[in-house]
Amino acid sequence: PKQRCGASKTFALKCVTSAVGVIHVTGYVGSAVNVSCSYDEGYESYEKYLCNNDCGSGDVLITTSNSSKNKYSIHDDKTARIFTTTISDLHSVDAGKYWCGVTITGKDIYTEIELKLVPVQSYEGYSESVSCPYESQYQNSLKYICRGNRPSTCLQQALITSDTKQNGRIYDCA
Repeated sequence: PKQRCGASKTFALKCVTSAVGVIHVTGYVGSAVNVSCSYDEGYESYEKYLCNNDCGSGDVLITTSNSSKNKYSIHDDKTARIFTTTISDLHSVDAGKYWCGVTITGKDIYTEIELKLVPVQSYEGYSESVSCPYESQYQNSLKYICRGNRPSTCLQQALITSDTKQNGRIYDCA
C-alpha cells in the first residue's frame, strides 16, 4: 500500500495508507456529485471523512461526526460499508484530487479520488432527441414525456403526448 504523510486534524504528523487505487469521479459544473468509498468490515463505528491536499487540519472538508458542512454532506451506510459524500454546487475549482479517509489509531486508511468536472453548455435553439422503445402491442397506446419524479401524476402534467400537435411532438415510429 502507498503512504502519504501530512499534518493531521490535531496538528500531529500523520501518515495515511492507501487501501485501493484511484477512484475516478465525473461531475457537471453547477450540479452535485456523489463520491462513494468502501471500507473493510470492522471499521463501521470509526469516523470517516473527505479531505483534499495533504489532509491536514484545514484540508478536512466533511466528517461523519459533522455530517453537513457548507457544500458538503456525508452519509455512512454501515450495512453496505460505504460512505458517500455529496459535493453540491460544483465549480471548476472543485476539480482535482481528494481523499476518503477512515480515522484509526496510527495511520489512517484512505482512498484517492480524482474528480473531473465537465462544463455544461447551453445552446439556444438546440434540440435533443430521446428514443423510448416499446413492445408492438403498445403501438396504438398514448406515449408521453413529462418532468419530475412522480410517475403517478405524470400524465396529467405531461409536457408532450403523442396526440398533441406542436413543435417537438412525439413521433410514433411504429
